[in-house]
Amino acid sequence: MLPTSHKTSYHEKLYSQNNDIRNRILAYHKHIDPKGIAVSNVGGWHSNFFKDLPIHAPWQPDLINAITQSYYEFIDEDPKPLTFDIWMMVSGKDDYIKDHQHLPGTKQKTKLYESLHNSGYPVLSGTYYVSLPSGNEQSFYIKDKANNSEHLNTNEGELTLFYSYIMHGTIKNPSDDPRVSLAFNVVPEIDA
Repeated sequence: MLPTSHKTSYHEKLYSQNNDIRNRILAYHKHIDPKGIAVSNVGGWHSNFFKDLPIHAPWQPDLINAITQSYYEFIDEDPKPLTFDIWMMVSGKDDYIKDHQHLPGTKQKTKLYESLHNSGYPVLSGTYYVSLPSGNEQSFYIKDKANNSEHLNTNEGELTLFYSYIMHGTIKNPSDDPRVSLAFNVVPEIDA
């Protein structure tokens, strides 16, 4: 049986590398792609979407392992191969992520995602919290269909997964220090 909304898990091995993850994301933002793209971010920086992050670092397999482990703890089903879309986020003071859902862009993809959900292999989205400055402990929220919001208690080193169709966003970052995260979609592969 599928959970109703979300699951948060802590990954010590990944968290122990957070300084390096944070520094590499901030360096990529500053030196490689300072402009980024505008998607659901209001202010702040949103990287392009990647199948594999363009940052060569020893923690990347640990990130994929943490996402994979959390995915199968969430859906509690037999493993299937997964594909990923991953991007980086940096929110400065007063930057935030507006309400949005991760919906596929084409009718064909929408049908595929609905089929996967109905088969018990949902498309999930998530965030790994690299840096949560003071005042950001409940920065992330999800909303139900009636527009009721639930602010999730989050900590650095935690990975939160939720159904991609769930409305979600963040509050404004109240700190002068950047809020840094890795966001992603996880899609189970199916036989053609």
